[in-house]
Amino acid sequence: MDVVDSTKHMAEGGMKDAEYLAKQMIPIMLKVDPHRVLFNMAVFDGAGNVQKGGLAIGERFPHVITIHGGEHVCSLFVAKVFQEPCMKLLRNFTAIVSCFVLFLYHLFV
Repeated sequence: MDVVDSTKHMAEGGMKDAEYLAKQMIPIMLKVDPHRVLFNMAVFDGAGNVQKGGLAIGERFPHVITIHGGEHVCSLFVAKVFQEPCMKLLRNFTAIVSCFVLFLYHLFV
């Protein structure tokens, strides 16, 4: 597999729209699956432009369905939870205990 680096594209004012995503992903997918029969699913976050990119991939790969990945939503939820004062306190306490345990480990090993 390949990694698509969008840094230059974004620095030049480009957008990660459906056309861009499909244009980046389809050649990689064709390299892996030139007969377009191995891929059966594409998982993207829920942004509309990303879902449209998945549909564009589905047009080239007839067996592909596009589904919404929930990891981004889970990440946002956890980030929000850890902004609550009691959770910040727990997070800080956990960090202190972790540092103390590591200190003791390195002291005696």
